[in-house]
Amino acid sequence: MFKGLRRNNSVNSRKRTLSSLPTLPEGRSSLASSDYAHQCHKIMELYWAIRDLHVETVFDLPRVVVIGGQSSGKSSLVEAVSGITVPRDSGTCTRCPMDCAMSSEANTWSCTIKLWRAFDRDGNNLAIPTTESFGPVIEDKSQVEIWIRRAQAAILSPHRPSSDFSSMTANELRNNSDTEILPFSKNVVQIRVKDPNATDLTFVDLPDPSLFIFHDMKHRSISGLIQNAEENSIMLIRNLVESYIVMPNTLIVVAMPMTDDIENMQALAIAKDPRIDPHKERTIGVLTKPDTLGKGSRGRRDAWKTLLEDKETEQRAKHGYYCVRLLDDDERSRGVGRFESERIASEFFDNTEPWCSIADRGRFGISNFVRDISKLLIELIKKNLPGLQSAVDSELGRCIHALEKLPPVSSDDSATEIMLCVYEFCKAVTSNQEHEEHQLEFIQRNRYRYSAFKHEIEMTTPNFQPFEQVHTGLSSYSNVESQCEARALPDIREIIKKSISWELPGHIPYNATKTLVLQYTSLWKEPSLRCFQDITKNTREFLDVLLREHFGRYKELERYMRGLIFSEHETHIKKTHRVLERLLELESTPLYTLNLTSYALEKNTWLSKYKNMYQPTNRVLVPSHSYFEVGTRQLLPIIYPFPPSAPTSRPAASTWDDEINVMADVQAYFQVAHKRIIDYIPLTIEHELNQAFATSINRTLLRAFEKGVQSGEVDIHDLVREDPVIERKRKELEDRKSRLTQIKEKLDSFCLGGN
Repeated sequence: MFKGLRRNNSVNSRKRTLSSLPTLPEGRSSLASSDYAHQCHKIMELYWAIRDLHVETVFDLPRVVVIGGQSSGKSSLVEAVSGITVPRDSGTCTRCPMDCAMSSEANTWSCTIKLWRAFDRDGNNLAIPTTESFGPVIEDKSQVEIWIRRAQAAILSPHRPSSDFSSMTANELRNNSDTEILPFSKNVVQIRVKDPNATDLTFVDLPDPSLFIFHDMKHRSISGLIQNAEENSIMLIRNLVESYIVMPNTLIVVAMPMTDDIENMQALAIAKDPRIDPHKERTIGVLTKPDTLGKGSRGRRDAWKTLLEDKETEQRAKHGYYCVRLLDDDERSRGVGRFESERIASEFFDNTEPWCSIADRGRFGISNFVRDISKLLIELIKKNLPGLQSAVDSELGRCIHALEKLPPVSSDDSATEIMLCVYEFCKAVTSNQEHEEHQLEFIQRNRYRYSAFKHEIEMTTPNFQPFEQVHTGLSSYSNVESQCEARALPDIREIIKKSISWELPGHIPYNATKTLVLQYTSLWKEPSLRCFQDITKNTREFLDVLLREHFGRYKELERYMRGLIFSEHETHIKKTHRVLERLLELESTPLYTLNLTSYALEKNTWLSKYKNMYQPTNRVLVPSHSYFEVGTRQLLPIIYPFPPSAPTSRPAASTWDDEINVMADVQAYFQVAHKRIIDYIPLTIEHELNQAFATSINRTLLRAFEKGVQSGEVDIHDLVREDPVIERKRKELEDRKSRLTQIKEKLDSFCLGGN
């Protein structure tokens, strides 16, 4: 039955783990009657106090959990340890954890129940765990079972007030037809028993782990069966059990019915899973139902005897195994009490083979098991106190830091608070301090866009070729970078011919120059307005950042101010757009400049350049050699085409002088005019939009706010009500800080007291 089990009647002589702990005085059956019990009680009181403050959210708090399959005797074991009666049917008893704490610091017996909620109905963590008292202080043991049933029903029904279950009968609870009731819950029913005869101990009774899915050492999938259960219920149970027993500071008590083979006990297999406790350093087996082994089960009895004697077997555990004889159904129906139960068990183990021949009598009976498990838990708690203190200090520091990062709590003077926010916002808008992060980014984005605008205007430069026909690729060798379509001398001649009116012979029509100039300056409107739109977008984004920064802590105030600010901004956008339109109209007619020196210099430069770009050979114009050697610039795409010109007969070379003169005139005027436009457009946007807005916004906000308050349209208290998200975050952090501070004080007080 047990693989590799060697039968040997000798008692293992190795020291027990707990041999170094203080032992009880002779003849005393409870730790509560010793000096050691007083020390233990102080430790457990500290444990219960910090646990009630939800310290498990910060640290892996030591604990004992009890698991076992159906008919394993787990419920009877829980009753024997706690001294209370728990629900035994399949209704609610296995559908949520039950945390049971026993305290000996009492003169009379009593019991209280609480509901500990740390998860929502889907099993997700709540930001703030809650603990709710449920029902009265129970002084009649017979009432405990019904109140536990009611508490479990309340845990499984988060959609209903817990008070709905306070008066339900057992039949009403069993026949509950609520379709929203949960199949399982990770939230806990907490039971606190005060009993002068108890041993200070706390443990968690978990749902049936035979429903748990896991992987063994060979990663073979093993799962229990849940009839008619949904997949999410299986996952919930799996996650629930694993979340408890996987923690390194958890002692795992496994109820092991002696009527079963150890290889078939899924609860034990779960405990030794590679992810949990493969070497049984935290697992403690409690053998149940020894009185059900008949005379024909000698082999099974001998196998269990070998296990209890702690011999070298595959199933050997660090803390060994215990054997308990629990009440049967008849004894339970007769109301046999704790002391009578222990007497019956003692007589059974003292007079029944093979149990009576085992030397280590400390492995038998509930009292021995409770004594040892309590010692283990207390020693584990003491061992972890320094780590717990460090974890609490670190988490408290993080909590305080998180609180400091939140916006300060608003003052009671709502009007002053609003004025301060407005002042800081307007100060940020009008600031010329480049070291301000948002201001610097805004300035740099605008400067980059103005540089791009300058390049776009330069790409409208006339691309004249003083040749009889356009030569593809010649612009890449010239000093002109342009995305305008190239135009040759015949194109210019055609425009001149169409412009002739009553000019005297030898005079070039002014309209020819004007037509050509306007064809290029008219291209400036689109890039100018595109630049304006991009700067407007940058400004909106800048204002949006400042709005969130200065008003974001009050969502209603941010919404109100956003409407006023962007309305004012839109007014300046429209005004600036009109100014830009007028400014662009100035580049139509008349063509004019007082920058005569620059114009003359440009005219002479381009006239000389165009004349040098060709040489007459046999009455045909071809590019000169020097023209091809200027550079190797990359060809630019043509985005500004012009209407094709009509074919013209080839004149003598000397007759192209007028056309070259017009080319030089147009290019010279363009060079002078485009330089003023690339300055005036950005300056107009900055002055008419950004600076004008920055100058007016403070006055606009104050006037609109004053008007809104006087008319009753604005409630200043509503405007500065803190954002619910921040308010909830602050409450969570303050609650956490308060709990951590209390935990720290209790830990410091305990340690300073010399414990």
